[in-house]
Amino acid sequence: MSAALPVTLRAQRACARCRYRKQHCDKAVPSCSRCASKSLWCDYRAPIVTDVPLGVVSGGVDVRPSLIVERCTSCDGDITVLGSTLLLQAWQQPHMGDNEGADVYLASLVNCIFKEIRSDKVEAHARYFAQIHPWFPILHEPTFTQHFNGIGVRSVQSREFALLLLCTHLISSAPFCHPEHIFPPRLYVALKRGFFELQMSISVWHVELLQAGLLIALFECAHGLHHAAYLTLSSCLALAKVSHADCIEMLKTHVSAADATTIACWAILILDRVIWLSEPLHPFSLLIGTVPTSAASFRFLEEQSAASNNGDAELNKFRTLAHVSACLCQAANGERDKERVNSSSDPFESIDSEYTSLLETMLRLSHSRSAAYLCDATALVLSALSTLYATHQSAHGDTVRIDVKERQRHRSIMTMSRNMIQATRAMTTGSNDAHLSFIGLLATLRAALPLGLNAKDIMGIDYRGDIDHVIKYVSQRWMFGKTFA
Repeated sequence: MSAALPVTLRAQRACARCRYRKQHCDKAVPSCSRCASKSLWCDYRAPIVTDVPLGVVSGGVDVRPSLIVERCTSCDGDITVLGSTLLLQAWQQPHMGDNEGADVYLASLVNCIFKEIRSDKVEAHARYFAQIHPWFPILHEPTFTQHFNGIGVRSVQSREFALLLLCTHLISSAPFCHPEHIFPPRLYVALKRGFFELQMSISVWHVELLQAGLLIALFECAHGLHHAAYLTLSSCLALAKVSHADCIEMLKTHVSAADATTIACWAILILDRVIWLSEPLHPFSLLIGTVPTSAASFRFLEEQSAASNNGDAELNKFRTLAHVSACLCQAANGERDKERVNSSSDPFESIDSEYTSLLETMLRLSHSRSAAYLCDATALVLSALSTLYATHQSAHGDTVRIDVKERQRHRSIMTMSRNMIQATRAMTTGSNDAHLSFIGLLATLRAALPLGLNAKDIMGIDYRGDIDHVIKYVSQRWMFGKTFA
């Protein structure tokens, strides 16, 4: 075949598949005879070496890393339009029986991106596990590190893991604060499109794809993209169902027996309520199932608190937060069903009773056990109660006389939330487990805002704006260990 081809139609080097297998190749347009005979994907890409490659080859033309990443002195930078296009092409490469060439090319592209950003892969890896993982432990660090060390050498990595690796950088990277940067950043847009592309082309279950979706949803929550987070979490729930995972049933799994899918289901429960805290227009849970009754929930919290000093402290705290989130889902979904039967009934009193009982349990356990263990979960309940009162007052304030005791309780919740923030605002991330995580901080901030206080009144920061901008500011400061003073 090669003898009949003009020199101008031949590539200077072998195709990715032949080069990976160290075989001779008659690479020509559009594919070499070896790949064509086996109906395999074929393209001309740059080789993967033990170090970061100098460039990516696309369509036979060298693309330098400087053309893929838009560097910035004030932040980690963003990918360019060309980089976004190359990533999208990598996500869309079809699985044609043997996709080694596509995965090798994607690994090369990921290396180029990390080469041009301010921090290399190793620093990004360490930053994620130091700042994000302690309060959102959805990754198993030894397993992730083992796969991470394979990127850049001659071991082919899956597209799902490449997506997850870039998501860990996105969620822990410096904020895109330069005025010339667009928001949302191109890297986020490319990763979200990649998430949906891989979800549509899924043939084999990969938990890495679910974990990447959860990190994208967390990024959206932290930057005020509530509607986008709601849609992303819906896709994550669909992926969990593909693996026959029941998020509610996963709550019964002990921490010592929890696998990656189980922990991801706990994260879905938590994010389901965190999104609601930021956007009450989505008050009902995405989860449909039998949520534990209040009595069973309280017994679980008692047992979990008693065992809080045993096992993985981070996962114990995460599991408790997931269970409290499930309890909050129960009240919302239960009252939705009652409204269908009797649309004239007011569910406020029933939900108030459920939330109050749960808060009393949390406060009682906080006095008898480590307050750090229940800090985030308590903040979540406080925020749910505050949102409930604020919604009830705004809906009935003109027609129904709001009870004075209700106003006092609302004020008490605001005070508790404010005290929790004040106790945390001068501390840095990861210095003490007793401090609120970002989820807890977001919950307490959301609890205090309905009173009409601005960010300076609540946190001592001179930053005015709507809740989306305040949350974005807080998330950027929090993830990098800066103080709010």
